[in-house]
Amino acid sequence: MVPEPERPALPIRSADYKVICTRRMVPMREFYGSTLGLTLNRRLGSLWIEYRVGTRLLALASSITSQVAMSSSARIAFRTSSKEMERCAALLTERGVDVLDGPIGEPWDRRVLLFRDPDRNIVEIHAAVE
Repeated sequence: MVPEPERPALPIRSADYKVICTRRMVPMREFYGSTLGLTLNRRLGSLWIEYRVGTRLLALASSITSQVAMSSSARIAFRTSSKEMERCAALLTERGVDVLDGPIGEPWDRRVLLFRDPDRNIVEIHAAVE
């Protein structure tokens, strides 16, 4: 059994969604929406579309605020409160994590913090702007 880490946990509330970055939004939207028949959750213009898959979301992103996020085909997203966003950034930096971008605001009323995991996947912590 692996011992629990001695560091306090980041104030993360939940694993939220999986993001697939694509340069071919129309065929990807047709595939996930029509071919697979996933339920549309919401659309944010032509840049972002979400499908509900059980209790989680699958999002397609053709472009997002940060260019950093387009450098990976997969992202893992976690949710926190806007009050805890700066704390997350500080704890990650303190722990030697290279924060790629953020916390930054996005056009749809949320802030994001981006960094990479050891396999170079993009990891996001996000919060609604309160």
